[in-house]
Amino acid sequence: KLALDHLDEVIALIRASADGQAARDGLTARFGFSERQTQAIAQAGATDREASLRAADDYLMGLAHAFLAWAFAASARAALGHPDAAWAQAKAARMRYGVQWVLPQAQVHWARAGDAGLVLPG
Repeated sequence: KLALDHLDEVIALIRASADGQAARDGLTARFGFSERQTQAIAQAGATDREASLRAADDYLMGLAHAFLAWAFAASARAALGHPDAAWAQAKAARMRYGVQWVLPQAQVHWARAGDAGLVLPG
């Protein structure tokens, strides 16, 4: 009830806090909430902002992994034209291995971003 009576002040305190711990400390100091109460209030107030940041981070990590997979694939294609056939095959095999592990990571990040409600282009 106290949080609802001072809702604007509670929201302002949470938004002005550097992180979740600072918000909880501020709520305890200002309103005398218990640790459990402040954790629930701060989590509810910070969820949207933190979720948006996590979704954006996942999207960017997905792009980084996709770019890395593309670089592995381009390197593998370039290696196939090398005059030393044994070296070229070994290099291409290492690059294919990289693509097999890196590209799925991009898909994992993009799936998490989509699950968080981020609309992906394309």
